[in-house]
Amino acid sequence: MKRRPIPWVVATLLSVTFLCQACKDPDTPKPDEEFYCKVNGKHWRPDSDGDFKAHTLISDLTYEGKYLRIHATDAKNRQSIIISFADSSGIDTTQLSKTYEISLKYFFPNNPPAGYFYKPVSQNSVRDIEYTTNATHKGTFRILSVEHDRRVLNSFKMKAEFEFSAVSPSGEVVRITDGRFYDWVRISQ
Repeated sequence: MKRRPIPWVVATLLSVTFLCQACKDPDTPKPDEEFYCKVNGKHWRPDSDGDFKAHTLISDLTYEGKYLRIHATDAKNRQSIIISFADSSGIDTTQLSKTYEISLKYFFPNNPPAGYFYKPVSQNSVRDIEYTTNATHKGTFRILSVEHDRRVLNSFKMKAEFEFSAVSPSGEVVRITDGRFYDWVRISQ
């Protein structure tokens, strides 16, 4: 009677497959992830901290298409990232690969976008430290693609990349890198 090596081969292949799956980095961004970035080199994602009512990612195009605001929140660590900009001639959602510079603390028509990062002063504090972009601490927001769905009249799906550095009033710098945004943007007046 011949011995069959097939069960051992299958068992070995399955073991190797499961080990490879276990070694995948859970912090690696997924291709269609709505929002992802690194904050000072550490992976950062919006998180509701178990609160199903929490709005972890809000993106709006308002004022007749002249103002775009993206607000991502990590409720667990009480941190937020905000990217906002205005353009009096309208945010161009048709020209792909358009890059906007993020550089000002406050946004006004025809000014470059502004980037913000908020974190609590301490774990038990109710106050936040505001980090903002300025003339020396800046970055970019690049629109990669825009998808319109005729069935959804009041929104479009935008894919973008971003990165910026922002500074606190005390001079501490935070670096937001490898930023990715891929979500629906609500159009409102």
